[in-house]
Amino acid sequence: MRTLVLTLFAFLLLFSCGKDDATGSKAAFIYGGDGSEWDRDAVPGSPRQRKPTFSTQARPLIEQVASLSPTVYYTPKFNVDTARDSGCKLVGIGEWSICESSFRDCLMQGSCFLGFANNWRYFVRAGKAEALRPESQGRCRFANGYGGCLTPNVSIAADLNVHKVGDVIYVPELDGKNVPYVGRHDGFFVVHDKGGAIVGPNRFDFYTGHMGARDQSNAMARWGFGDKSRSFRYVKLGEAAAIAVRREKGL
Repeated sequence: MRTLVLTLFAFLLLFSCGKDDATGSKAAFIYGGDGSEWDRDAVPGSPRQRKPTFSTQARPLIEQVASLSPTVYYTPKFNVDTARDSGCKLVGIGEWSICESSFRDCLMQGSCFLGFANNWRYFVRAGKAEALRPESQGRCRFANGYGGCLTPNVSIAADLNVHKVGDVIYVPELDGKNVPYVGRHDGFFVVHDKGGAIVGPNRFDFYTGHMGARDQSNAMARWGFGDKSRSFRYVKLGEAAAIAVRREKGL
């Protein structure tokens, strides 16, 4: 009897550890990488944007926390030759046309990379129109934000009627966790972008580099940050503390 009880207990424990969370991901997911995606996942020929460093700035008091509602967005990469070979309906700009589904994804995310082999070009949504236009990457390795470069798993989009570019928030649940692109995270995120559907003081869109919400490597999405029905604690830093964090992280 005792053996049977222990076996049932082990089964229930295993089941609960592997149970899906609200996003359909494994609740116990742990990212085991070291942030090497910073180089490995960048498109060939991308600028050598500085990788952010871990901040040792004092963490804000947890008593001051509010709750944020998250989503994630990314910069897709699509191979034009693959699209042509797939037999899908092609949409876009002449020789840079891609599958219609990919084109829609690029519009939704706001930008994407299109490539022939190792020749890649950066495209952005042309205003509110359902069209793409080429744009220079400038010094940005992954994507252009609102007046600056986007940094995977550090940059966030916010309502700029409430926040401003350069504001910093602290998310204690992520402090000390390893995340793709940057490795060990300090919990600090910087407003580098705006989003049309990001409205209100507690809505934030987390930029996850070239990893979409359905990518199994996207640790942020698998931890629930791709689900706006979820809530996570956060603290918005004062201006002096935000400046100190940005300076130490090299942002």
